Amino acid sequence: MNQKRKVFAIYAITKHGLEAAKKIKQSIPEADLFVSRRVINQAPAGSIELSLPLGPQLAGVWKNYDCHIFVVSVGAVMRLTKDLLENKKVDPAVVCVDDAARFSICLLSGHVGRGNLYTQQVADLLGAIPVITTASDSLGTLSADILGRELGWTLDDPDRNVTTACAEVVNGNRTLFVQETGEPNFWPLNAVWPPGVEYTTSLEGVDPQDYAMLLIASDRNIAVTHPDHWRQSVIYRPKSLVLGMGCDRDAPLDVLEKGMLQFLETEWLSLKSVKAI
Repeated sequence: MNQKRKVFAIYAITKHGLEAAKKIKQSIPEADLFVSRRVINQAPAGSIELSLPLGPQLAGVWKNYDCHIFVVSVGAVMRLTKDLLENKKVDPAVVCVDDAARFSICLLSGHVGRGNLYTQQVADLLGAIPVITTASDSLGTLSADILGRELGWTLDDPDRNVTTACAEVVNGNRTLFVQETGEPNFWPLNAVWPPGVEYTTSLEGVDPQDYAMLLIASDRNIAVTHPDHWRQSVIYRPKSLVLGMGCDRDAPLDVLEKGMLQFLETEWLSLKSVKAI
């Protein structure tokens, strides 16, 4: 059985760094605090002694946390983590804080790993300046790779067109968001749309050649219903479907599953948008 990941690990190796780490730990008591043996006697009860060099111990716990907060220099953290990185879909977030607690810096997994969110959280706890460099956040535009995530939306295919869509939006190229379903507050209701982004609620009458990219929130199988639109789109799956199912008593589960999948296929609907049965 896979161990459930904790959210935060905090690392401090100097006396001044430990003071910043203590403040974070005090506000996030469930976080694990790793402290260098040089200053472990000044650390809160329950702290975990950190052996130096830090690399081998870090490798052993790397996948156990959603976010690693280092009160360590950015350069040192880059060297420590470079051989642990796989890809942005699975890498944990990394946040760096300087010993004076002036800056909270997002170093890794800003979007998918929620690094930007954690960076802001740490900055708020310390009264520090958050340093977030992802283009969409810096420019105040939407993030095509995590749109609607806090509402439970998922990407239909995380490997198809997502990177291109992020670039088109950041560059201000003409992009259309088509919302067939899903919560309307995925974007602040009173906020203006970013430059280049347009909004509609229907694909009807939309010529995909008029846009650099289409962003489509739908529970339909767009690849079947609108193949030309699908080819240059990113599809989001809000949890918009609730299925009703009737059966005889003691009906085998595989029969119910087969019937459900057959219904969804016949109606051109996506299983990824099913919220409940």
